[in-house]
Amino acid sequence: RIRTMLESNLETLVAEKEKEKFAVPVERCEEVSATPTAKTVSNELKVEEKKKRWKSIQSFAWDQDGYNGKNLYIYVTLKGVGDVKEHVSCDFTKDSLDLQVENLKGVDYRLFKKPLCHEIDAGKSKFRVKQNKVVITLRKVEGKYGYDHWADLVEKKKLQSSLNKKKDDPTAGIMDMMKQMYDEGDDQMKKTIGEAMLKSRQERLNNPDTGFEM
Repeated sequence: RIRTMLESNLETLVAEKEKEKFAVPVERCEEVSATPTAKTVSNELKVEEKKKRWKSIQSFAWDQDGYNGKNLYIYVTLKGVGDVKEHVSCDFTKDSLDLQVENLKGVDYRLFKKPLCHEIDAGKSKFRVKQNKVVITLRKVEGKYGYDHWADLVEKKKLQSSLNKKKDDPTAGIMDMMKQMYDEGDDQMKKTIGEAMLKSRQERLNNPDTGFEM
């Protein structure tokens, strides 16, 4: 009987030791759970910092092929850009282009245009970096009667229609327009828009019955 009790206690002790081997201390669990939160905050700060770093490219020229031509060309002059061609990228969608030039003499430049006057073939659009210039080639989408002639680079009618797209929400179109202005604007423009949005939030908090949100 004594031998049976000893064997039973020994089995219990072994089982408890096995549990302790794989158990995670409470303090360790709290430390692990807190770490992702700190990383998340850090990542959010990095993203916000990245948004603020771009200097908007305001000066550029554009042209297109003659009648029924299939290409449109954008010329961006940046002195010495050829020296950092590995840091130049341009992303295309059917209605936008996003040129980014990183660390050109310590400055990050960006040219973002959306919505374009007409849809483009993103897969066939491209860019080329020269010593002091970036040339972007947009491939037009062929329509029923050939390739459209672009009257402007950005479709102003689309911007206007966005102001009226939700009659029951008079601020929706304005917010879309402000978002585009923020994406394309320089640091001063972004600062002005940010201050206006902050002022609007404060007014809404002071007078919640207005129903106006930004």
